[in-house]
This record gives sequence, C-alpha cells and structure tokens, in this order.
Amino acid sequence: TARGPRDRRVRLSVSTAIQFYDIQDRLGYDQPSKAIEWLLKKAKPAIDELNQLPPAPLSIGCASSITPSKD
Repeated sequence: TARGPRDRRVRLSVSTAIQFYDIQDRLGYDQPSKAIEWLLKKAKPAIDELNQLPPAPLSIGCASSITPSKD
C-alpha cells in the first residue's frame, strides 16, 4: 500500500499466545514484531535446514487431469 506493508494478523492458540507473550516479556520488547524478529533470528539455522529437505510430494487433490484432444 502507499503507507507501507499491509498489516498481517496471525491467530494463535491460547497456549501458544501465552508462551509467545512470556517470551516477549522476558526479552523486554514492547512490540510483538520485535519478538518475532528475535525468534526468526534464533531459529535461522533450523530454518536453513528446511531448504535442504526434498520437496513434498504433490497431493492427489492438486494433480490436474489433462485429456489430450483427438484430432
């Protein structure tokens, strides 16, 4: 948008929200985005490993059936 990135909200389960806000408080951050940035930075090695995994197989629902036309 003209005013910057769009606000994206995420719904968390109650237990996950409690854990997240506990981490945010322990870090001393007043903005959830700062805690998310910290978590992503700390998880970077594990996230980088995900890129090395083979791609997930396509699910059956995603396969398209194309029937060749008969001339």
